[in-house]
Amino acid sequence: MWVDRVYLRIGCIPLLWLVLSCGSSIQQGEFVPDPIITEPREIMSLKIGSPAPDFQLPGVDGRWYSLDDFKKEVLVVVFLSNYCPYAQVYEDRLLEFYQDYQNKDVDLVVISPNSPLAVPDDAQGYSDLDDSYEAMKIRAEEKDFPFPYLYDGDKQKVSAAYGPKEIPVAYIFDRQRTLQYRGRIDYSHVWKSANAEDLRLSVNAVLRGGSIIRRERDSPGCKIYWSWDQADTDTLNKLWQESPVAVQEIDMDSLKTLMVNFSRDLRVINFWATWCGPCKKEFPEFLKMRRIYHQRPVELISVSLDDLENHAEVLAFLQQMHAPGKNYLLTEKDKDRVRKEVYEDWDGSLPFTIMVEPFGELYKIWQGPFDALEVRKAIVDHRLLGRYLPY
Repeated sequence: MWVDRVYLRIGCIPLLWLVLSCGSSIQQGEFVPDPIITEPREIMSLKIGSPAPDFQLPGVDGRWYSLDDFKKEVLVVVFLSNYCPYAQVYEDRLLEFYQDYQNKDVDLVVISPNSPLAVPDDAQGYSDLDDSYEAMKIRAEEKDFPFPYLYDGDKQKVSAAYGPKEIPVAYIFDRQRTLQYRGRIDYSHVWKSANAEDLRLSVNAVLRGGSIIRRERDSPGCKIYWSWDQADTDTLNKLWQESPVAVQEIDMDSLKTLMVNFSRDLRVINFWATWCGPCKKEFPEFLKMRRIYHQRPVELISVSLDDLENHAEVLAFLQQMHAPGKNYLLTEKDKDRVRKEVYEDWDGSLPFTIMVEPFGELYKIWQGPFDALEVRKAIVDHRLLGRYLPY
């Protein structure tokens, strides 16, 4: 009997280890985002003196993070976003802050609160990336974030517990993880005009055990998109669906005038055809860029190189894709002339995309299928647009 009990206890050890291992693997396994639309709730800002709400959130590095992972004297929690022009200004400032404070007993963690289901395309007009988990990984890699960048876009429970009203916003907690400061990072969202002064002064005060003069500071920022708030997305969808779809015939001389670009806007011209499989495959991405940047100084123009007799087929495809905007069908039959007039080194294959500055300067050229992220990056980083607000 004693032997049986010993065997039972010893036998339970591997079983217990297996259960614990299985539980751990569920939490530590590869994260697959699954955003949902939740019930509306009232968002209340965390009050000064409140304890830090705990969390279990996935980082872009593949790890899961909780409050217990941060052991230093001071914890700084910042809510940031890929799409927001205000937030993009603060990426470099937070990088500098991290470098200056990483050896000063200060932890920094950044959380993205937005639901990818609620952010409308045109809210992303100052960015090349949306607020999805995959896009967060791209931004973190490009900027080489040394701090954890966490995703809360599925259910937004953590963000609701902290209650940010706009982004960016910083929360500073002391050793007991009591909130000592909530608000702006500094006084200016203009690029290269400040250096996280409010954040630095407040962290310094907590480190030395002093008091913060102003423990709450509001500042302008971007809207937080809660999953249940679909108003902006619905507005854009309604505008898009009510916009007519048409195709206009254009001759070679008019196309050349279009490319000279006497406007003040950047122009992205995509050459395609209904018989071109890769053209039709990338066209939805081209349309999405129309939606994203329709309020910025850039025109996205499609030019079909179908034969003129295929006018109906071209229009049918554009209607199927629901492609409002500037769509043209080139009437020139000499395709070699088209190739030479558009770009002498073009081999004539489709798709073919060019980016033209005012007065006809070719800025970028994509021969063959384009990389959508590369095109968006070229658009938003052009001097006529930019990622940041000028004021």
